[in-house]
Amino acid sequence: MGKKKYSAAEIAAMNLPGLPTTKANVLARAEKEAWPYETTVGRGGARKMFEIPSAYQADYKPYENDSQPLAKPAATTKVVGAITGGAIVNSKQLATAMRALDEYLKENGLVIDEPEVKAKIVAILYKYLQKGAEGEDVQELLQVMMR
Repeated sequence: MGKKKYSAAEIAAMNLPGLPTTKANVLARAEKEAWPYETTVGRGGARKMFEIPSAYQADYKPYENDSQPLAKPAATTKVVGAITGGAIVNSKQLATAMRALDEYLKENGLVIDEPEVKAKIVAILYKYLQKGAEGEDVQELLQVMMR
């Protein structure tokens, strides 16, 4: 993975399979699982720099090869067709909604077999994100919805 220690924000941005995608949730996971860390002091105060457990690193590939970075997805994508009627979709927020649901299901040992049900939940989460909700807000909404 290159360097050995990462901030919680850096880990969240990596979108590693099985790990949360928000700084607060990464910090909570690291504390819960007792990840090794070092405290560094710099601008803004002290910060924990974590070693990511190897179980979470297996599939992380930031580059296809050393010289070619992967293309980043656009923040918005025009989706044409019957699904959205050609509306502009924020692909980053849509991906956040999908990851949040997947993480919630995995962390709670739940499975949704019907694609239509999963799509409806993702759509609700997406609309919530469109209104300015943050990742933690989405987690709270999921907890209420899935009771």
